[in-house]
Amino acid sequence: MLLKAAAFAIALAAVAVAVVLFAPGGDRGEGRVGYSTHLTFAGDPGPDLERLHGAGVAWIREDFLWDAIEPEQGRFDWRATDALMGAAAEHDLDVLAILGYSARWASSDDGDVHAPPRDPADYAAYARAVVERYGEGGSFWRGRAAVRPLKAVELWNEPWGHFFWRPEPDPAAYARLARPAAEAVRDAGGGVDVLVSADLRQVRADGAVRPWFAELLDADPELPALVDGWSVHPYTEPRDQGPNARPASSPYAFDRVEQIRSLASRRGVARPIWLTELGWSTSTGPGGVSEALQAAYLGTALDRALGPWRDFVAAVFVYGYDRDNGAGDDLEGHFGVRRADGSLKPAWDAVARRAG
Repeated sequence: MLLKAAAFAIALAAVAVAVVLFAPGGDRGEGRVGYSTHLTFAGDPGPDLERLHGAGVAWIREDFLWDAIEPEQGRFDWRATDALMGAAAEHDLDVLAILGYSARWASSDDGDVHAPPRDPADYAAYARAVVERYGEGGSFWRGRAAVRPLKAVELWNEPWGHFFWRPEPDPAAYARLARPAAEAVRDAGGGVDVLVSADLRQVRADGAVRPWFAELLDADPELPALVDGWSVHPYTEPRDQGPNARPASSPYAFDRVEQIRSLASRRGVARPIWLTELGWSTSTGPGGVSEALQAAYLGTALDRALGPWRDFVAAVFVYGYDRDNGAGDDLEGHFGVRRADGSLKPAWDAVARRAG
């Protein structure tokens, strides 16, 4: 009887420890939770960044649109990104900059910014200019009271999808873009991490089933030497499936993050994984979920990333800090944690409880 009681007490203590370690609202975020935001070109970012900081968020992931910042080769307009970086520093937020897409003058397809540039050297020069301005010791920080250098850059957004890399995703072409850009970031000396896209599969307009990460590694085996982290967007498909679902007919389960980690390890290129987008839409159309389910799914996903995956997931970015666009059945227009009127969905609290 005493042995049974002792065993029960030990088990109870273990449960208590687990609750402390994994209960929402603890300090598990440890500076690793952020939002994908769209604030750079939307006016004064200060009030929104103040709100995000107050919720315990440590990071924002922002568009540094090449076409807007360098509208003509060699002529830069830094006004929007200066405002963002200055406000982020004032509110103690780290920034992950998405270096995308093409500038119209550089595009390989008659000004289409979602087609890769004709010359990867032009993109590399842009990447260098961003880091020289905002990295450690960058020109933007001279004489400023609040200094918080750029922490990381993501080379393009979702190049594995035909919607952002036209006409079709091309791992070899992306490798040709990423290598000189990564070298330029390194040479700029700003202490900025380089993230390269590493999801498992391509999403092609022609419907062909092709790997992404494996073909990227085959295309340039030396590229990983320049990479600090692999960027992954573990959306589920069907989109209304939660992070614990494993749909038999779909390769897009949330836990494919573990497959990506295993592939990188087998190839000898293990790097921290950055979940730079994850989320669920509250659209009333196909693929949407209720606000309550959005909050529950985000909480579960964050618990996984910050708990069992904490040894290899460096940061997690919720997609996104946006307002709904008001068209109820628009899937893409309802991933945000804010309703159209600016009020907060339950997902806001679910993230905040895990961010601090």
